[in-house]
Amino acid sequence: MSKTDSIFSLPAGETGGRERFMNRTPRAPWLFYIIMIAGVIGMMIFTGELLCRIAGVGRPNLTLTGPKQLYISDPDPQIAFRMRPHYSDFVYGARVSINSKGLRDDERPYDKPDGARRILVLGDSVAFGYGVRMEDAFSKQWEDALHETHKSAWEIINSGVPAYTTVQEVRWFEAEGLRCQPDAVVVAYVMNDPEEIHPLRSDGLLDQIEIDAFYRKMAELIPPPIMPLTRYSRLSKFMNRWLIHAHPNWKILHEELTRYFCRDIFEQEGWEKCQDAFLRLRDLCREKNIFLLTAIYPLMYRLHEREEHSFTPHYERVEQFLEQAGIQHATPLDDFIGQPVDEMRAYADDPHPSRKSHRIFARRLHHEFAKRWSEYARDEKTASAEIP
Repeated sequence: MSKTDSIFSLPAGETGGRERFMNRTPRAPWLFYIIMIAGVIGMMIFTGELLCRIAGVGRPNLTLTGPKQLYISDPDPQIAFRMRPHYSDFVYGARVSINSKGLRDDERPYDKPDGARRILVLGDSVAFGYGVRMEDAFSKQWEDALHETHKSAWEIINSGVPAYTTVQEVRWFEAEGLRCQPDAVVVAYVMNDPEEIHPLRSDGLLDQIEIDAFYRKMAELIPPPIMPLTRYSRLSKFMNRWLIHAHPNWKILHEELTRYFCRDIFEQEGWEKCQDAFLRLRDLCREKNIFLLTAIYPLMYRLHEREEHSFTPHYERVEQFLEQAGIQHATPLDDFIGQPVDEMRAYADDPHPSRKSHRIFARRLHHEFAKRWSEYARDEKTASAEIP
Protein backbone atom coordinates (compact mmCIF):
# COMPACT_ATOMS: atom_id res chain seq x y z
CA MET A 1 0.00 0.00 0.00
CA SER A 2 1.33 3.35 -0.95
CA LYS A 3 1.81 6.16 1.53
CA THR A 4 -0.99 8.03 -0.13
CA ASP A 5 -3.37 5.13 0.16
CA SER A 6 -2.62 4.75 3.83
CA ILE A 7 -3.41 8.33 4.48
CA PHE A 8 -6.75 8.33 2.74
CA SER A 9 -7.88 4.79 3.57
CA LEU A 10 -11.30 4.64 5.16
CA PRO A 11 -12.97 1.87 7.10
CA ALA A 12 -14.95 -0.76 5.17
CA GLY A 13 -18.39 0.33 4.15
CA GLU A 14 -17.40 4.00 4.00
CA THR A 15 -16.14 4.27 0.46
CA GLY A 16 -18.81 6.86 -0.25
CA GLY A 17 -17.37 8.94 2.54
CA ARG A 18 -13.98 8.67 0.95
CA GLU A 19 -15.36 10.05 -2.29
CA ARG A 20 -17.00 12.90 -0.48
CA PHE A 21 -13.73 13.68 1.34
CA MET A 22 -11.70 13.61 -1.84
CA ASN A 23 -14.15 15.86 -3.67
CA ARG A 24 -14.54 18.40 -0.85
CA THR A 25 -13.11 21.89 -1.60
CA PRO A 26 -11.74 24.37 1.03
CA ARG A 27 -14.34 26.73 2.47
CA ALA A 28 -14.21 30.19 0.85
CA PRO A 29 -10.41 30.76 0.71
CA TRP A 30 -11.03 34.22 -0.79
CA LEU A 31 -12.63 35.37 2.49
CA PHE A 32 -9.39 34.74 4.36
CA TYR A 33 -7.40 36.78 1.83
CA ILE A 34 -9.85 39.65 1.97
CA ILE A 35 -9.66 39.76 5.75
CA MET A 36 -5.86 39.58 5.64
CA ILE A 37 -5.56 42.37 3.05
CA ALA A 38 -8.05 44.57 4.95
CA GLY A 39 -6.05 44.03 8.12
CA VAL A 40 -2.79 45.03 6.44
CA ILE A 41 -4.39 48.13 4.91
CA GLY A 42 -5.94 49.05 8.25
CA MET A 43 -2.58 48.68 9.99
CA MET A 44 -0.91 50.85 7.34
CA ILE A 45 -3.56 53.55 7.75
CA PHE A 46 -3.25 53.42 11.54
CA THR A 47 0.55 53.64 11.34
CA GLY A 48 0.37 56.51 8.86
CA GLU A 49 -2.11 58.39 11.05
CA LEU A 50 0.10 57.84 14.10
CA LEU A 51 3.22 59.04 12.29
CA CYS A 52 1.40 62.16 11.03
CA ARG A 53 0.35 63.01 14.57
CA ILE A 54 3.82 62.43 15.96
CA ALA A 55 5.40 64.52 13.18
CA GLY A 56 2.76 67.27 13.54
CA VAL A 57 1.74 67.18 9.87
CA GLY A 58 -1.79 67.29 8.57
CA ARG A 59 -3.04 69.24 11.57
CA PRO A 60 -6.59 70.55 11.15
CA ASN A 61 -6.77 74.31 10.83
CA LEU A 62 -8.20 75.47 14.17
CA THR A 63 -7.90 79.19 13.41
CA LEU A 64 -11.30 79.47 11.71
CA THR A 65 -13.21 80.11 14.93
CA GLY A 66 -14.15 83.71 14.25
CA PRO A 67 -13.55 86.30 16.99
CA LYS A 68 -16.04 84.71 19.46
CA GLN A 69 -16.76 88.01 21.28
CA LEU A 70 -13.07 88.92 21.49
CA TYR A 71 -13.72 92.49 20.39
CA ILE A 72 -15.51 95.46 21.89
CA SER A 73 -16.20 98.69 20.02
CA ASP A 74 -14.19 101.87 20.44
CA PRO A 75 -15.75 105.31 19.81
CA ASP A 76 -12.66 106.50 17.97
CA PRO A 77 -13.24 105.64 14.27
CA GLN A 78 -9.48 105.29 13.74
CA ILE A 79 -9.41 102.55 16.40
CA ALA A 80 -12.91 101.10 15.80
CA PHE A 81 -12.46 98.14 18.15
CA ARG A 82 -10.26 96.75 20.88
CA MET A 83 -9.90 93.40 22.60
CA ARG A 84 -12.22 92.70 25.51
CA PRO A 85 -10.48 93.04 28.92
CA HIS A 86 -10.34 89.83 30.99
CA TYR A 87 -11.42 87.77 27.97
CA SER A 88 -10.51 84.07 27.94
CA ASP A 89 -11.40 81.46 25.31
CA PHE A 90 -9.99 79.24 22.58
CA VAL A 91 -10.00 81.55 19.60
CA TYR A 92 -7.99 81.83 16.37
CA GLY A 93 -6.31 78.48 16.93
CA ALA A 94 -5.03 78.89 20.49
CA ARG A 95 -6.03 79.61 24.07
CA VAL A 96 -6.26 83.39 24.42
CA SER A 97 -6.32 85.39 27.66
CA ILE A 98 -6.59 89.18 27.64
CA ASN A 99 -5.43 91.32 30.56
CA SER A 100 -7.24 94.24 32.17
CA LYS A 101 -5.83 96.68 29.59
CA GLY A 102 -7.15 94.72 26.63
CA LEU A 103 -3.80 93.19 25.64
CA ARG A 104 -2.66 89.62 25.21
CA ASP A 105 0.16 90.15 27.64
CA ASP A 106 1.13 89.83 31.28
CA GLU A 107 -0.67 92.09 33.71
CA ARG A 108 1.48 95.19 34.09
CA PRO A 109 0.87 98.64 35.59
CA TYR A 110 0.95 101.66 33.33
CA ASP A 111 3.67 103.19 35.45
CA LYS A 112 7.06 101.75 34.61
CA PRO A 113 8.87 100.15 37.58
CA ASP A 114 11.98 101.93 38.79
CA GLY A 115 15.00 100.97 36.71
CA ALA A 116 12.92 99.16 34.09
CA ARG A 117 13.10 99.64 30.34
CA ARG A 118 10.09 99.01 28.14
CA ILE A 119 9.70 98.04 24.50
CA LEU A 120 6.17 98.28 23.11
CA VAL A 121 5.23 96.10 20.14
CA LEU A 122 2.56 97.42 17.77
CA GLY A 123 1.01 95.03 15.27
CA ASP A 124 -1.89 92.94 14.08
CA SER A 125 -2.59 89.20 14.24
CA VAL A 126 1.08 88.29 13.69
CA ALA A 127 2.28 90.27 16.71
CA PHE A 128 -0.78 89.06 18.65
CA GLY A 129 0.34 85.47 18.15
CA TYR A 130 -2.48 84.17 15.98
CA GLY A 131 -2.52 80.38 16.19
CA VAL A 132 0.12 80.04 18.92
CA ARG A 133 0.24 80.34 22.70
CA MET A 134 0.96 83.70 24.30
CA GLU A 135 4.40 82.53 25.40
CA ASP A 136 5.23 81.58 21.80
CA ALA A 137 4.71 85.08 20.35
CA PHE A 138 7.98 86.78 19.39
CA SER A 139 7.58 89.52 22.01
CA LYS A 140 7.35 86.98 24.84
CA GLN A 141 10.16 84.79 23.52
CA TRP A 142 12.34 87.89 23.24
CA GLU A 143 11.54 89.01 26.78
CA ASP A 144 12.05 85.53 28.21
CA ALA A 145 15.47 85.27 26.55
CA LEU A 146 16.57 88.53 28.17
CA HIS A 147 15.37 87.36 31.55
CA GLU A 148 17.16 84.02 31.22
CA THR A 149 20.47 85.72 30.55
CA HIS A 150 20.18 87.72 33.75
CA LYS A 151 17.43 89.28 35.78
CA SER A 152 16.89 91.88 33.15
CA ALA A 153 14.76 94.92 33.84
CA TRP A 154 13.53 94.88 30.25
CA GLU A 155 9.80 94.53 29.65
CA ILE A 156 8.43 93.84 26.18
CA ILE A 157 4.73 94.58 25.90
CA ASN A 158 2.63 92.94 23.20
CA SER A 159 -0.17 95.21 21.99
CA GLY A 160 -0.92 93.29 18.77
CA VAL A 161 -4.61 93.05 17.82
CA PRO A 162 -5.90 90.75 15.06
CA ALA A 163 -7.21 92.64 11.99
CA TYR A 164 -5.59 95.95 13.01
CA THR A 165 -4.16 98.19 10.32
CA THR A 166 -1.21 100.54 10.72
CA VAL A 167 -3.68 103.41 11.16
CA GLN A 168 -5.33 101.65 14.11
CA GLU A 169 -2.01 100.67 15.67
CA VAL A 170 -0.69 104.23 15.59
CA ARG A 171 -3.94 105.77 16.81
CA TRP A 172 -4.06 103.27 19.71
CA PHE A 173 -0.48 104.21 20.55
CA GLU A 174 -1.39 107.90 20.65
CA ALA A 175 -4.46 107.28 22.81
CA GLU A 176 -3.29 104.44 25.03
CA GLY A 177 0.19 103.15 24.27
CA LEU A 178 2.02 106.21 25.53
CA ARG A 179 0.58 105.52 28.99
CA CYS A 180 2.81 102.43 29.11
CA GLN A 181 5.86 104.78 29.12
CA PRO A 182 7.82 102.89 26.43
CA ASP A 183 11.48 103.54 25.77
CA ALA A 184 11.23 101.92 22.35
CA VAL A 185 8.51 100.95 19.88
CA VAL A 186 8.54 98.12 17.35
CA VAL A 187 6.01 98.14 14.51
CA ALA A 188 5.55 94.57 13.26
CA TYR A 189 4.40 95.36 9.73
CA VAL A 190 2.69 92.79 7.48
CA MET A 191 1.49 93.14 3.92
CA ASN A 192 -2.21 93.82 4.52
CA ASP A 193 -1.57 96.62 7.02
CA PRO A 194 -2.32 99.37 4.45
CA GLU A 195 -5.90 98.17 4.00
CA GLU A 196 -8.96 100.04 5.26
CA ILE A 197 -10.32 99.59 8.79
CA HIS A 198 -13.00 96.98 9.43
CA PRO A 199 -15.90 98.42 11.45
CA LEU A 200 -17.22 96.30 14.31
CA ARG A 201 -20.82 95.12 14.06
CA SER A 202 -23.23 95.04 17.00
CA ASP A 203 -22.87 91.24 17.24
CA GLY A 204 -19.11 91.51 17.83
CA LEU A 205 -18.09 90.45 14.31
CA LEU A 206 -16.05 92.54 11.91
CA ASP A 207 -18.11 94.10 9.16
CA GLN A 208 -17.28 93.41 5.53
CA ILE A 209 -15.46 96.04 3.49
CA GLU A 210 -14.73 96.26 -0.22
CA ILE A 211 -11.49 94.27 -0.17
CA ASP A 212 -13.24 91.28 1.41
CA ALA A 213 -14.89 90.52 -1.94
CA PHE A 214 -11.39 89.96 -3.34
CA TYR A 215 -10.48 87.59 -0.51
CA ARG A 216 -13.72 85.64 -0.99
CA LYS A 217 -12.85 85.27 -4.66
CA MET A 218 -9.41 83.97 -3.69
CA ALA A 219 -10.93 81.50 -1.23
CA GLU A 220 -13.19 80.14 -3.98
CA LEU A 221 -10.10 79.29 -6.03
CA ILE A 222 -8.80 76.88 -3.40
CA PRO A 223 -9.38 73.37 -4.79
CA PRO A 224 -11.91 71.24 -2.88
CA PRO A 225 -10.55 68.20 -1.01
CA ILE A 226 -10.14 64.94 -2.89
CA MET A 227 -9.51 62.68 0.08
CA PRO A 228 -12.35 61.86 2.49
CA LEU A 229 -12.37 62.71 6.20
CA THR A 230 -9.85 65.55 5.89
CA ARG A 231 -11.53 67.28 8.83
CA TYR A 232 -10.75 64.36 11.10
CA SER A 233 -7.79 62.40 9.72
CA ARG A 234 -4.32 63.95 9.63
CA LEU A 235 -3.13 61.31 7.19
CA SER A 236 -6.02 62.08 4.85
CA LYS A 237 -5.36 65.82 5.11
CA PHE A 238 -1.63 65.33 4.48
CA MET A 239 -2.28 63.16 1.41
CA ASN A 240 -4.92 65.58 0.13
CA ARG A 241 -2.44 68.48 0.12
CA TRP A 242 -0.14 66.56 -2.20
CA LEU A 243 -2.94 65.32 -4.44
CA ILE A 244 -4.27 68.84 -5.11
CA HIS A 245 -0.80 70.36 -5.39
CA ALA A 246 -0.87 70.37 -9.19
CA HIS A 247 -4.35 71.89 -9.48
CA PRO A 248 -4.28 74.82 -11.99
CA ASN A 249 -6.17 77.07 -9.57
CA TRP A 250 -3.05 77.43 -7.42
CA LYS A 251 -1.25 79.23 -10.22
CA ILE A 252 -4.18 81.61 -10.67
CA LEU A 253 -4.34 82.22 -6.92
CA HIS A 254 -0.61 82.90 -6.76
CA GLU A 255 -0.74 85.37 -9.65
CA GLU A 256 -3.76 87.23 -8.25
CA LEU A 257 -2.25 87.59 -4.77
CA THR A 258 1.12 88.68 -6.16
CA ARG A 259 -0.54 91.33 -8.34
CA TYR A 260 -2.62 92.63 -5.44
CA PHE A 261 0.11 92.85 -2.81
CA CYS A 262 2.87 94.02 -5.11
CA ARG A 263 0.87 96.58 -7.10
CA ASP A 264 -2.83 97.10 -6.42
CA ILE A 265 -2.61 97.64 -2.67
CA PHE A 266 -0.35 100.66 -3.19
CA GLU A 267 -2.95 102.27 -5.45
CA GLN A 268 -5.61 102.28 -2.73
CA GLU A 269 -6.43 105.11 -0.35
CA GLY A 270 -5.40 102.92 2.58
CA TRP A 271 -1.74 103.15 1.57
CA GLU A 272 -1.83 106.94 1.85
CA LYS A 273 -3.38 106.65 5.30
CA CYS A 274 -0.77 104.09 6.28
CA GLN A 275 2.05 106.43 5.30
CA ASP A 276 0.46 109.32 7.21
CA ALA A 277 0.18 107.12 10.29
CA PHE A 278 3.86 106.17 10.06
CA LEU A 279 4.86 109.83 9.81
CA ARG A 280 2.76 110.72 12.88
CA LEU A 281 4.36 107.87 14.80
CA ARG A 282 7.83 108.98 13.73
CA ASP A 283 7.23 112.57 14.86
CA LEU A 284 5.72 111.49 18.18
CA CYS A 285 8.59 109.12 18.94
CA ARG A 286 11.12 111.83 18.15
CA GLU A 287 9.27 114.27 20.40
CA LYS A 288 9.20 111.75 23.29
CA ASN A 289 12.74 110.46 22.65
CA ILE A 290 11.43 106.95 21.94
CA PHE A 291 13.48 104.63 19.74
CA LEU A 292 11.42 103.43 16.75
CA LEU A 293 12.01 100.41 14.54
CA THR A 294 9.68 99.00 11.88
CA ALA A 295 10.22 95.29 11.23
CA ILE A 296 8.55 93.82 8.15
CA TYR A 297 7.40 90.28 8.89
CA PRO A 298 7.61 88.38 5.57
CA LEU A 299 4.78 86.10 4.52
CA MET A 300 5.43 82.44 5.32
CA TYR A 301 5.15 81.40 1.69
CA ARG A 302 7.61 79.96 -0.85
CA LEU A 303 10.75 80.16 1.26
CA HIS A 304 13.01 77.74 -0.64
CA GLU A 305 14.95 80.52 -2.37
CA ARG A 306 14.78 84.30 -2.22
CA GLU A 307 13.98 84.52 -5.95
CA GLU A 308 11.00 82.20 -5.44
CA HIS A 309 9.42 84.46 -2.80
CA SER A 310 7.16 86.61 -4.93
CA PHE A 311 6.32 89.36 -2.43
CA THR A 312 9.75 90.95 -2.25
CA PRO A 313 8.58 93.96 -4.37
CA HIS A 314 6.05 94.78 -1.64
CA TYR A 315 8.71 94.81 1.05
CA GLU A 316 10.99 96.94 -1.11
CA ARG A 317 8.23 99.49 -1.73
CA VAL A 318 7.58 99.84 2.00
CA GLU A 319 11.30 99.97 2.75
CA GLN A 320 11.70 102.78 0.21
CA PHE A 321 9.04 104.83 1.96
CA LEU A 322 10.49 104.17 5.43
CA GLU A 323 13.97 105.09 4.23
CA GLN A 324 12.74 108.38 2.79
CA ALA A 325 10.81 109.10 5.99
CA GLY A 326 13.88 108.52 8.15
CA ILE A 327 12.32 105.54 9.98
CA GLN A 328 14.69 102.72 10.85
CA HIS A 329 13.55 99.41 9.44
CA ALA A 330 14.50 95.75 9.00
CA THR A 331 13.16 92.97 6.78
CA PRO A 332 14.43 89.57 7.95
CA LEU A 333 13.43 87.66 4.81
CA ASP A 334 16.85 86.04 4.51
CA ASP A 335 16.47 84.65 8.03
CA PHE A 336 13.56 82.55 6.78
CA ILE A 337 14.87 81.52 3.37
CA GLY A 338 15.59 77.80 3.34
CA GLN A 339 13.18 77.03 6.18
CA PRO A 340 10.42 74.45 5.51
CA VAL A 341 7.22 76.44 5.03
CA ASP A 342 5.09 74.03 7.08
CA GLU A 343 7.46 74.45 10.04
CA MET A 344 7.16 78.22 9.75
CA ARG A 345 3.35 78.16 9.98
CA ALA A 346 1.22 77.62 13.05
CA TYR A 347 -1.12 75.61 10.82
CA ALA A 348 -0.17 74.37 7.35
CA ASP A 349 -3.32 75.85 5.78
CA ASP A 350 -2.78 79.29 7.30
CA PRO A 351 0.25 81.57 6.73
CA HIS A 352 0.39 82.92 10.30
CA PRO A 353 3.78 82.12 11.86
CA SER A 354 4.59 79.22 14.15
CA ARG A 355 6.50 79.28 17.42
CA LYS A 356 9.72 78.58 15.54
CA SER A 357 9.02 81.41 13.10
CA HIS A 358 8.32 83.79 15.99
CA ARG A 359 11.63 82.75 17.56
CA ILE A 360 13.54 83.57 14.36
CA PHE A 361 11.86 86.98 14.23
CA ALA A 362 12.61 87.63 17.92
CA ARG A 363 16.27 86.76 17.35
CA ARG A 364 16.49 89.24 14.48
CA LEU A 365 14.82 92.01 16.51
CA HIS A 366 17.27 91.39 19.35
CA HIS A 367 20.24 91.73 17.00
CA GLU A 368 18.79 94.84 15.32
CA PHE A 369 18.29 96.54 18.69
CA ALA A 370 21.81 95.67 19.81
CA LYS A 371 23.14 97.17 16.57
CA ARG A 372 20.93 100.25 16.27
CA TRP A 373 19.98 101.47 19.74
CA SER A 374 22.66 102.58 22.17
CA GLU A 375 20.45 102.16 25.25
CA TYR A 376 20.02 98.49 24.41
CA ALA A 377 23.64 97.88 23.46
CA ARG A 378 24.92 99.69 26.56
CA ASP A 379 23.83 96.77 28.77
CA GLU A 380 26.41 94.14 27.83
CA LYS A 381 24.43 91.24 29.30
CA THR A 382 21.34 92.29 27.39
CA ALA A 383 23.16 92.83 24.11
CA SER A 384 24.95 89.48 24.42
CA ALA A 385 21.80 87.49 25.20
CA GLU A 386 21.16 84.59 22.84
CA ILE A 387 17.80 83.51 21.45
CA PRO A 388 18.37 79.89 20.33
